[in-house]
Amino acid sequence: MSYSLILRDVVNKKEVARIYTFYDYGSRGGIPWWSPDGTRILLSALPEFATHEEIVYEEFEPYEGGGDLYSISKKGEIVRLSTLAEKYVTRQKDYIWSPDGGKVAFLLRIEDGDDWSDWQLSVLDISTGIVTNYCIESELLPIWSPDSKKVLIHIPSPVKDYQHDVLLVDLENGFAVRIAEQAKASRWMEAP
Repeated sequence: MSYSLILRDVVNKKEVARIYTFYDYGSRGGIPWWSPDGTRILLSALPEFATHEEIVYEEFEPYEGGGDLYSISKKGEIVRLSTLAEKYVTRQKDYIWSPDGGKVAFLLRIEDGDDWSDWQLSVLDISTGIVTNYCIESELLPIWSPDSKKVLIHIPSPVKDYQHDVLLVDLENGFAVRIAEQAKASRWMEAP
Protein backbone atom coordinates (compact mmCIF):
# COMPACT_ATOMS: atom_id res chain seq x y z
CA MET A 1 0.00 0.00 0.00
CA SER A 2 1.23 3.48 -0.74
CA TYR A 3 0.29 6.76 0.85
CA SER A 4 -0.14 10.18 -0.69
CA LEU A 5 1.28 13.36 0.73
CA ILE A 6 -0.66 16.23 -0.79
CA LEU A 7 0.31 19.90 -0.72
CA ARG A 8 -2.87 21.91 -1.10
CA ASP A 9 -3.41 25.64 -1.61
CA VAL A 10 -6.45 26.20 0.61
CA VAL A 11 -6.86 29.83 -0.48
CA ASN A 12 -7.17 28.94 -4.18
CA LYS A 13 -8.73 25.54 -3.41
CA LYS A 14 -6.36 23.48 -5.55
CA GLU A 15 -3.83 20.70 -5.25
CA VAL A 16 -0.28 21.97 -5.75
CA ALA A 17 1.67 18.70 -5.53
CA ARG A 18 1.27 15.05 -4.69
CA ILE A 19 4.04 12.64 -3.81
CA TYR A 20 3.57 8.92 -3.23
CA THR A 21 5.43 7.22 -0.44
CA PHE A 22 5.27 3.94 1.41
CA TYR A 23 5.40 5.82 4.71
CA ASP A 24 2.29 6.25 6.80
CA TYR A 25 3.20 9.64 8.22
CA GLY A 26 0.95 9.09 11.22
CA SER A 27 2.98 6.17 12.53
CA ARG A 28 6.24 5.59 10.63
CA GLY A 29 8.87 7.38 8.66
CA GLY A 30 8.55 10.79 10.16
CA ILE A 31 6.57 13.94 9.73
CA PRO A 32 6.98 16.30 6.77
CA TRP A 33 8.68 19.53 7.89
CA TRP A 34 8.53 23.04 6.46
CA SER A 35 11.93 24.58 5.80
CA PRO A 36 12.92 27.42 8.16
CA ASP A 37 12.15 29.99 5.44
CA GLY A 38 8.76 28.38 4.78
CA THR A 39 9.37 27.73 1.06
CA ARG A 40 9.49 23.91 0.92
CA ILE A 41 8.54 20.72 2.69
CA LEU A 42 10.99 17.94 3.58
CA LEU A 43 9.97 14.28 3.41
CA SER A 44 11.25 10.78 2.64
CA ALA A 45 10.00 8.56 -0.19
CA LEU A 46 11.06 5.70 -2.43
CA PRO A 47 12.34 7.12 -5.73
CA GLU A 48 10.01 4.96 -7.82
CA PHE A 49 7.04 6.23 -5.80
CA ALA A 50 7.90 9.88 -5.71
CA THR A 51 6.56 11.10 -9.03
CA HIS A 52 4.42 8.25 -10.33
CA GLU A 53 0.75 7.49 -10.14
CA GLU A 54 -0.34 5.64 -7.04
CA ILE A 55 1.44 2.30 -6.81
CA VAL A 56 0.59 -0.76 -4.78
CA TYR A 57 3.61 -1.07 -2.47
CA GLU A 58 3.46 -4.87 -2.25
CA GLU A 59 4.08 -5.06 -6.01
CA PHE A 60 7.56 -3.63 -5.41
CA GLU A 61 8.66 -6.01 -2.66
CA PRO A 62 11.48 -6.74 -2.53
CA TYR A 63 12.30 -3.29 -3.84
CA GLU A 64 15.65 -1.99 -4.95
CA GLY A 65 17.40 0.95 -3.40
CA GLY A 66 15.18 2.08 -0.58
CA GLY A 67 14.32 5.68 0.25
CA ASP A 68 15.70 9.16 -0.24
CA LEU A 69 14.94 12.65 1.02
CA TYR A 70 12.86 15.03 -1.10
CA SER A 71 11.56 18.57 -0.92
CA ILE A 72 8.39 20.03 -2.37
CA SER A 73 8.24 23.76 -3.04
CA LYS A 74 5.11 25.85 -2.50
CA LYS A 75 4.74 25.83 -6.30
CA GLY A 76 4.78 22.02 -6.38
CA GLU A 77 8.33 21.40 -7.64
CA ILE A 78 9.57 18.04 -6.30
CA VAL A 79 13.35 17.86 -5.81
CA ARG A 80 15.31 14.77 -4.81
CA LEU A 81 17.79 15.91 -2.15
CA SER A 82 19.73 12.68 -1.54
CA THR A 83 20.80 9.77 -3.73
CA LEU A 84 21.49 7.09 -1.13
CA ALA A 85 19.05 4.70 -2.83
CA GLU A 86 21.31 4.54 -5.89
CA LYS A 87 23.88 2.57 -3.84
CA TYR A 88 22.10 1.21 -0.77
CA VAL A 89 18.79 -0.07 0.50
CA THR A 90 17.99 2.65 3.02
CA ARG A 91 15.35 4.12 5.30
CA GLN A 92 15.25 7.61 6.78
CA LYS A 93 13.21 8.89 9.71
CA ASP A 94 13.14 11.75 12.20
CA TYR A 95 14.51 14.20 9.64
CA ILE A 96 14.62 17.89 10.43
CA TRP A 97 16.02 21.03 8.76
CA SER A 98 18.85 22.92 10.41
CA PRO A 99 17.83 26.43 11.55
CA ASP A 100 19.81 27.98 8.66
CA GLY A 101 18.14 25.62 6.15
CA GLY A 102 21.49 24.40 4.81
CA LYS A 103 21.42 20.90 6.28
CA VAL A 104 19.08 18.11 7.29
CA ALA A 105 19.78 15.87 10.29
CA PHE A 106 18.06 12.49 10.19
CA LEU A 107 18.28 8.90 11.33
CA LEU A 108 19.42 6.41 8.70
CA ARG A 109 19.21 2.63 8.44
CA ILE A 110 21.08 0.68 5.78
CA GLU A 111 20.30 -2.89 4.81
CA ASP A 112 23.23 -5.28 4.82
CA GLY A 113 22.09 -8.53 3.26
CA ASP A 114 19.18 -9.74 5.37
CA ASP A 115 20.00 -7.44 8.30
CA TRP A 116 19.43 -3.74 8.93
CA SER A 117 21.84 -1.44 10.73
CA ASP A 118 20.69 0.40 13.83
CA TRP A 119 19.26 3.88 13.23
CA GLN A 120 22.28 6.19 12.97
CA LEU A 121 22.70 9.96 12.96
CA SER A 122 23.31 11.30 9.47
CA VAL A 123 23.44 14.81 8.05
CA LEU A 124 22.65 15.90 4.49
CA ASP A 125 24.37 19.04 3.20
CA ILE A 126 21.73 20.62 0.94
CA SER A 127 24.23 22.55 -1.23
CA THR A 128 26.40 19.52 -2.08
CA GLY A 129 23.97 16.62 -1.68
CA ILE A 130 26.57 14.83 0.45
CA VAL A 131 25.28 12.68 3.29
CA THR A 132 27.59 12.10 6.26
CA ASN A 133 26.74 9.09 8.42
CA TYR A 134 28.22 9.65 11.87
CA CYS A 135 27.78 5.95 12.77
CA ILE A 136 26.28 6.89 16.13
CA GLU A 137 23.21 4.89 17.07
CA SER A 138 20.27 7.15 17.86
CA GLU A 139 16.59 6.61 18.45
CA LEU A 140 14.77 9.96 18.56
CA LEU A 141 14.49 13.18 16.55
CA PRO A 142 17.80 15.09 16.45
CA ILE A 143 17.74 18.60 17.94
CA TRP A 144 19.71 21.37 16.20
CA SER A 145 21.64 24.16 17.91
CA PRO A 146 20.50 27.65 16.82
CA ASP A 147 23.76 28.17 14.85
CA SER A 148 23.28 24.87 12.90
CA LYS A 149 26.72 23.61 14.01
CA LYS A 150 25.74 21.07 16.68
CA VAL A 151 23.08 18.41 17.19
CA LEU A 152 21.70 16.74 20.30
CA ILE A 153 20.77 13.08 19.90
CA HIS A 154 19.48 10.31 22.13
CA ILE A 155 21.56 7.17 22.39
CA PRO A 156 20.61 3.95 24.17
CA SER A 157 21.68 4.00 27.81
CA PRO A 158 24.43 1.45 28.49
CA VAL A 159 23.14 0.87 32.04
CA LYS A 160 19.35 0.76 31.79
CA ASP A 161 17.09 -0.76 29.13
CA TYR A 162 14.61 1.59 27.42
CA GLN A 163 16.41 4.68 28.75
CA HIS A 164 18.46 7.21 26.81
CA ASP A 165 21.55 9.29 27.29
CA VAL A 166 21.95 12.63 25.53
CA LEU A 167 24.92 13.15 23.24
CA LEU A 168 26.09 16.50 21.88
CA VAL A 169 27.57 16.09 18.39
CA ASP A 170 29.73 19.01 17.24
CA LEU A 171 29.53 18.77 13.45
CA GLU A 172 31.97 21.60 12.79
CA ASN A 173 34.78 20.33 15.03
CA GLY A 174 34.10 16.59 14.61
CA PHE A 175 33.54 15.31 18.13
CA ALA A 176 30.73 13.97 20.31
CA VAL A 177 30.32 14.05 24.08
CA ARG A 178 27.74 12.56 26.44
CA ILE A 179 26.11 15.47 28.30
CA ALA A 180 23.36 13.67 30.25
CA GLU A 181 22.67 10.12 31.42
CA GLN A 182 19.20 8.54 31.55
CA ALA A 183 17.64 11.74 30.29
CA LYS A 184 15.78 13.17 27.32
CA ALA A 185 16.42 16.51 25.64
CA SER A 186 13.29 18.24 24.43
CA ARG A 187 14.81 21.27 22.70
CA TRP A 188 17.89 23.47 22.53
CA MET A 189 17.75 26.59 24.70
CA GLU A 190 20.26 29.41 24.99
CA ALA A 191 20.04 32.25 27.47
CA PRO A 192 19.33 35.67 25.87
